[in-house]
Amino acid sequence: MLAALSTGLCLWAYGVAKSTIGLANSTEATLSLAVLGFRIRDLNS
Repeated sequence: MLAALSTGLCLWAYGVAKSTIGLANSTEATLSLAVLGFRIRDLNS
């Protein structure tokens, strides 16, 4: 799951670099970052 989130984040960053990001991409990135943050928090607990 962590690999999938990381891949999604890399693809989102690529989209930003190409200036083709849309509302759906930013929403997906926000959700992915939130899940990743919770995952890291849980691993540190």
